Amino acid sequence: MLVSQAQLMTHAVFQLSIHIPDQNKTQKIDFEALSLWSRSDVTPGYYDTGFSFIRAPDELLELVSALKDYFSFRDVSIS
Repeated sequence: MLVSQAQLMTHAVFQLSIHIPDQNKTQKIDFEALSLWSRSDVTPGYYDTGFSFIRAPDELLELVSALKDYFSFRDVSIS
């Protein structure tokens, strides 16, 4: 999902990139995504847009997987 100050067109293909800072440089991952929906955000003047990857490089898929793992809730068994 992208949060922006402009409502984006739906069912359109966008050329996007994500910049990942590292200690000495920034890694840039370019990809294409299809906008599926767009609606007003809870913050006035902002919009949320949902996307589906079209051509996602492996680096992007690995990043998404790592972020999903990091931000997921897990059951923890108490021994």
